[in-house]
Amino acid sequence: MRIPIRQTVARSIERDYIQSQLLKPGQRLPSVRELEKKYGVSDTTILQALNILEEQSVIYKIQGSGSYVSDARVLKDRQRLIGLVGPHNASELFLLTHKGVDEVARRHGCQVVMADSESHYLCERECVKRLIEAGCVAIILNPLVRIREHSEVDYLRNEFLDVPIVLVDTAYPYQRRVQVIFDNYRAGYDMTRFLVGEGHRRIAFMDLETKQTELAHRSVQERFRGYCDALQGLGIEYRSEYRYVVYVLPDSDADRVQDENHIPTEEQIELLLKNWLKAKDRPTALIALEDYVAMSTMGIAHELGVSVPDDLQIAGFDNRRSGLYKPNFPTTNPDFQRAGQLAAELAFQRLDGLIEEPFVFVLPVPLKYRRDPGKAKKI
Repeated sequence: MRIPIRQTVARSIERDYIQSQLLKPGQRLPSVRELEKKYGVSDTTILQALNILEEQSVIYKIQGSGSYVSDARVLKDRQRLIGLVGPHNASELFLLTHKGVDEVARRHGCQVVMADSESHYLCERECVKRLIEAGCVAIILNPLVRIREHSEVDYLRNEFLDVPIVLVDTAYPYQRRVQVIFDNYRAGYDMTRFLVGEGHRRIAFMDLETKQTELAHRSVQERFRGYCDALQGLGIEYRSEYRYVVYVLPDSDADRVQDENHIPTEEQIELLLKNWLKAKDRPTALIALEDYVAMSTMGIAHELGVSVPDDLQIAGFDNRRSGLYKPNFPTTNPDFQRAGQLAAELAFQRLDGLIEEPFVFVLPVPLKYRRDPGKAKKI
């Protein structure tokens, strides 16, 4: 999937003649023939590129005379915009992404405009559409988790192809967009090996399923794959009964499938722990879906008289305020600010035609475990 050549040429003309200040407001651009020779494209493509710049108020045309750089006031008022779309309920992770995007956008003289996808697939698409219509030259998107039926009809496959859309964190291969994702496979693999190193050989993994739709939660799927491979590599048999499935009940609207619907209820966690207490060869460690679920599980375990970590070691993912919780527990430390920076840089490279889709950048996910003083152990 490539950006149309007319878009790339328009961007090049703006950069080479206007942003570089080679031409001042009111000065005429080279003729179509001259631009045709410079960029090695047809006169039709040059005309299309000039039309794009005219629509964006970068230039204006005088019949029979040529194309001219717009008035300085018009150019000043025309602030280049970068759109950032995501579920604001993702709280600190989304805010960290925004911080990274904003740092890079400022260096490029752009302003970031945010939109809340409100945990709804159709709302996400509408946010992207609205920001593009508002003049955003690129979109940084933290996509909602998809259900499987979206794989064939996902708007990211066939809409808004003229605008660079860079996906952060949650992304799927079929979307074929530039992506900045985290190495969740390695996160699951490393967490499992860490727990084995702590002396655990019976390790449970909390997995996710839905009763109404087939949820394609890629990060959880990748972590589970890493968990299974780590066990196999260490010669520990995978036991299906240690896959603790949490059934979430999404909204009756199948398009509403984001974070708050993926968090198991306290009743589900309590039932999970009561079943754990009844098990004959019960696990001594549990890898939870993420930190909030890990903290909720520890709280309920305490109410049931289960000692954490002595009876059951619980691990999480994403370092979501886990440092404020006692007892400390193993988690991961994905750098969402860095992800935002990379996504913005890749968006500008995509605008300049320097990279093509699909282009995937995978960020590492280091483990993090704050131990009590005197018990420090590097992981």
